[in-house]
Amino acid sequence: MKKFFKIYRNRYMIRPTVYQTVYRCLAALVLSLLWSRYMDQNGRGVSFALQVFGIILCIFSWFRYLGLDGVHIFPSRQKDKDQTRKKRFHLPDIIDFTDERVSPMDELEEEEKTACRLASDLISGAVLILAGVICAYV
Repeated sequence: MKKFFKIYRNRYMIRPTVYQTVYRCLAALVLSLLWSRYMDQNGRGVSFALQVFGIILCIFSWFRYLGLDGVHIFPSRQKDKDQTRKKRFHLPDIIDFTDERVSPMDELEEEEKTACRLASDLISGAVLILAGVICAYV
């Protein structure tokens, strides 16, 4: 856990984490609404689906935490893709003239990417589980 907090002290990692958290929450919300609409046979509703997706994201965050320690469940093929793929031409970024530093996920190191994904999975899972519990009792 010390390694996670040591990596996550950088302020430029907050934006990718927030973007991924919002994306994961919205994707899980859409999937849970589709689940409750088309696959729900027992009448459990959206709250059960939200809790299931929240637990799945918490499990993903555990795998990310293991990845920070060097245990990889699925080996990365990023190095092979970088060697085989050649850029034909380079397009400049749209946001070249902003005053603040832009930090997309491509510019982060592997440990920083894993830390961002860990935080976003954990936050998204907690938000979805909380939303599912609130939705079940209201």
